[in-house]
This record gives sequence, C-alpha cells and structure tokens, in this order.
Amino acid sequence: AIGLLKLWTVPNNPEQSYKLFRSFIYITHMQQARCYETAINLWRRLRSQPAGLTMGVLYWQLNDIAPFASWSSYDYGGRWKPLAYTVKRMYAPLQAQVIQEGNYTKVFVVNDHTVPVTIAVNMQLRSLSDNSSTCQQKVQQPEVPPSSIIDAAAPETDATIEATVPPGFASQVLATETSVIMSTLPGCTKATCYLDVAVTRKSYGPLDTQPEVSEAQMFFVPVKYIDLPDPGLKISGFQQVHGRVNSSENLSGNFSDPVSFTLTASRPAVLTYLNTK
Repeated sequence: AIGLLKLWTVPNNPEQSYKLFRSFIYITHMQQARCYETAINLWRRLRSQPAGLTMGVLYWQLNDIAPFASWSSYDYGGRWKPLAYTVKRMYAPLQAQVIQEGNYTKVFVVNDHTVPVTIAVNMQLRSLSDNSSTCQQKVQQPEVPPSSIIDAAAPETDATIEATVPPGFASQVLATETSVIMSTLPGCTKATCYLDVAVTRKSYGPLDTQPEVSEAQMFFVPVKYIDLPDPGLKISGFQQVHGRVNSSENLSGNFSDPVSFTLTASRPAVLTYLNTK
C-alpha cells in the first residue's frame, strides 16, 4: 500500500466505497505492470553489459488456477490484465526504452533478431493538453555522448536519427539533458508533458513481411502529480471480422470470432485499459 501511494492517487471518501474498491483494483493492476516494466527493461538493457549479460527473463505468474487476487497476467477467465499487454511489448524482438538517469534522458534499443537492424529513432515532447489540431513540437537534435555504442547523426533541427543495432544486442542510441528536451516546448512542465519515442525498423530481410515499430513513453514525475485531462475516448465501428456488424448494445456478449473497432481520442490517452470481453 505504501508503494501505491507513492505513485498513485485514490479516492478516500468512505461514501464512495464501490468507486474506491474499483480504483484500488485498477491502480494495483497498473502498479504491477509498471513494476514488471521497470525490472524487465533493466534486465533487457543489461544483456550486452559485462556486469549483466542477461540472456533471458522469466516472470511469475502467467495465469490463475482459481478466481482470486494474484500476481497473474491473465485472470481465471483468460482475460488479459494490463501486465499481459505490458509484457508483450517488453519482449518484442525490437524494443525501444526511454529512461531518466540523473539529469539525462537516455534511449535504448534492444535487438533480439539474428541480423543487424537499421533503425530510425524519433523523439517528441508532447503536452497532455494537445488535441488533434495541435502542432507536434519536435525535440532538437540530441547530444550523443562519446561513450555511446552507436554513431548517430541527424540534421540540427530534426529529432530523428538513424543507427544500426547489432544482432542480439542492447544499445544506447542517444542521450541528452532533460532540461534541453523540456525547453523545446514552451510552457511545458514535468507535470504537464511526457516524452514519446518511436523506433522504426528500416532494414528488412527477404522473409520479413511485417513492419516493426516500437514505442516507449516516459513521464517526468510520478503519475500522482499529473493532472490527467479527460482524453475524450470514443469507441465506434464494432464489427466481427467474419462480416456480422454488432451495435454497442451487444458488446456484453461473448464472441467466438475476432472483433474490430475504432478507438479515437481528442487528447493523449495514457494508462488506458480497455476490457472487451
């Protein structure tokens, strides 16, 4: 409970006991996902460091054998918890990571492929009050320290750099002072903005059929200090893949076929958990 209160804010009105209970369940799920994300990311980054050489990570636990509270990533009914989605992203064969280390913000890329991968790294500072008509402000050219494994170069006013990550390797591709990043968006504070990093694979082999893009986001302060605005989420266009259209009134049913839908937001939607089962 102490760990939860360091990062999250929960309702404390006894008259809203049901809301309090549901909020407690939600933030424990999010806390679990963040905890695993922090640990798995660290071990993934250490795979190429002499002090680590981590060649694999197993986690406890995958699923439940009974309907009770646990550390599982799937509940007793087989539904994915936030942890399951997080772990899927963390174990992607091409994975982007962004962290704060002292006064610096650093971006790492993990390449689990058996071949070198050329990537493009784009870093953008976003405001939580942005809307669809707001121009996205690019971060100025980051400084890559001499100790960086990757030799990266980019135009002075462009936030996109290209680099090559060796096979089975975790590389630091750039680092820059956090204060420099914050200065690129006027009015931005650590409580009103977050950093969005996208890594796109540029080189593909003859057997590669799907594009690879890995994204990572970083808040500058704990979530409890951020006034998250209503993102205005809207869900529409629910349709079973095999041709039968379903209205929103039928969403509580159990479908054996996959369902497609459109999810839109008027502002950045963070920490969103959508249960469709």
